[in-house]
Amino acid sequence: MIIKREGYFDVNNKIIRRKKTKFKIIITFFLILALLSLTGCKNNQNDEMRRLETIEKEIF
Repeated sequence: MIIKREGYFDVNNKIIRRKKTKFKIIITFFLILALLSLTGCKNNQNDEMRRLETIEKEIF
């Protein structure tokens, strides 16, 4: 009986650990996506500022 209980608890702990690791992987994935989107927005803003500066130079 004791061996079966230990095995049962081991199975449950493995399932819980898998859920925690999946949760951590999902969180890190979304954080990486957020950082990439922020850097992408900054690059786009820099490109737009350069375009505006060139247009201003052409006008004047």
